[in-house]
Amino acid sequence: MHTPPVKKLIPLLITIGLFLPVMAEPDNTDLELDPVEKRYQQVKSGVQGIADWLDNLFLDERTESESAWSRLIVRFDSQLIEGEGTDFDIKLRGKVILPNLDRRVQLIFDDDSDALENIPGDDHETSSTLRFLLSESQRERLYAGAGFRGGLTNPRFYTRFQYRYHKQVDDDLYRFRPTIIWDSRDGWQAYIRLSYEKELSDTLFFRTSATPKIEEEKRGWRYSHNFTLFKQMSTHRYLSLQWLNNIESYPNLHLDGSYLRLRMRREIWKNRLFVEAGPGIRFMDEHQHDPQYEFFARLELLFSKDIK
Repeated sequence: MHTPPVKKLIPLLITIGLFLPVMAEPDNTDLELDPVEKRYQQVKSGVQGIADWLDNLFLDERTESESAWSRLIVRFDSQLIEGEGTDFDIKLRGKVILPNLDRRVQLIFDDDSDALENIPGDDHETSSTLRFLLSESQRERLYAGAGFRGGLTNPRFYTRFQYRYHKQVDDDLYRFRPTIIWDSRDGWQAYIRLSYEKELSDTLFFRTSATPKIEEEKRGWRYSHNFTLFKQMSTHRYLSLQWLNNIESYPNLHLDGSYLRLRMRREIWKNRLFVEAGPGIRFMDEHQHDPQYEFFARLELLFSKDIK
């Protein structure tokens, strides 16, 4: 497929905007902190605070689900994969808290990418969900939701039940999130995400997540395991090294894909505008696990509003 010249330049332009400021960024150690840096210093306390800060910086779905405000994320993605060309995509994700309902009813619309943890090749479809917060405490939450997925081309009804639990033990953070989904076309599916997070030093943070999944309409099971090491470069800039493995049991137990990725993520304007880019290498079963090089670039805009 022919890629327009402008789209070919997007990864390069984002990368230049991301990495050049690294060389020019002044040392503000002795200067008064700006509001974003003050917020960072207040939030980043303990492993739970760091985990929440990273979720916010990377616009993680967990932050979106548990935040007490409405928000909209516009995402521009560009990915170059060796032998497969360049792909450019625009996605919209958001949450609207309905007023006068004690913040317990939310309208969610996204690309339905929560099925597994960022596994390339997963079927991501647009969806709209009316979600209800059934119960919550300091450590746990229970959600129920119903809506439509598949967009205008393949609309169908689905329901979702999700439970979240997290606990901090000394310097270790554990998260547990089972989810059950019923789809009017695909039937039942269920997965559990188990996460472990730890602060290794003042600038290093480790996170690993294991996600087994079963589906009614598919034989066998799938399993994803993700390891990520975050390196703080500055208040506004993080480097992440990710190793993701996807295992399938049908027709025999095999490694479907393994991915290594290096990303630099930078907040460039008041927790509203983010840029991310970096190289990677993948080993896919469909290509006999021969290495394929890739390059990824992302620009994200965040709009949020607190609900009084």
